[in-house]
Amino acid sequence: MSNKNAIRRALVIYKTSPYDRYDELGVLEGSAPSHMASDESRERILKRLESAHLANQSAIAHVQDALAQSGLEIMERQQPTKREAAGVDLVITVGGDGTFLATAQRVSDALMLGVNSAPATSVGHYCATQAAGFGDYLEEVLRGHVEARDLERITCQVEQRTLPYHALNDILFAHRSPASSTRYLLELGGEAELQTSSGVWISTASGASGAMRSAGGERMTIGEGELQYLVREPYSRLGAHVRLRQGVTKEPVTVIARSNKVQIFMDGHLRAPSIGFGTKLTFRVAAKPLRVLGYPH
Repeated sequence: MSNKNAIRRALVIYKTSPYDRYDELGVLEGSAPSHMASDESRERILKRLESAHLANQSAIAHVQDALAQSGLEIMERQQPTKREAAGVDLVITVGGDGTFLATAQRVSDALMLGVNSAPATSVGHYCATQAAGFGDYLEEVLRGHVEARDLERITCQVEQRTLPYHALNDILFAHRSPASSTRYLLELGGEAELQTSSGVWISTASGASGAMRSAGGERMTIGEGELQYLVREPYSRLGAHVRLRQGVTKEPVTVIARSNKVQIFMDGHLRAPSIGFGTKLTFRVAAKPLRVLGYPH
């Protein structure tokens, strides 16, 4: 897919570093309270935060310099709206995967480009370039020399209502308390099973290398229109076997809550806080993929 002469307006999203957030809360000032770690341990934590913060600030400056010379119409935000994302040709995130994923939920048609602002501390799975090389990379994008990859996303239907956000990476269906059991009926491909576990992961192909992989999932091929599901820490009575434990499927994955206080987290963000007993949720591949430049990098 060529992008030549197609990009005129860009929305740029800058990460707010954890250092900035903690500084605003006043927790970085003065000596450590008695309940916190020793001064030496605290200093080690703060040094890492400060290092990532300085790298992020430097990255923002690099990106802003390059954008000033790009000839693009630029809009800068920290938390964009879906309307703002709909009004541009290109959405650029400067941060890590968290910034990219949070922004992606608000993007429908625009191209996305991730810039890793702190590669020493950030994986940047969805980021095609680092800040130091951003100017040259953007020039290649504007010349149409960088291909965009269509990445599957997950849509979630709660009863008859489809949520307005899609997950690019994964969705976790679980009890709001990490220490509590999640009870539900899992339906897939004509089969159904009552289960008790720590929750259910549902991931896309591009998201299968994240939490899904860490939980024991398998890698997937992008473009097959498939989802992967994995039951976390399933409980089974002595001698019983959990049939619907893990798999890759093109069929919708359906769960019906058997308890209150159940929630879903889309790419780590709470998106459906009021799921009660008997609520039916259906997860499937979204009709519209996300167009990501330079993936995989």
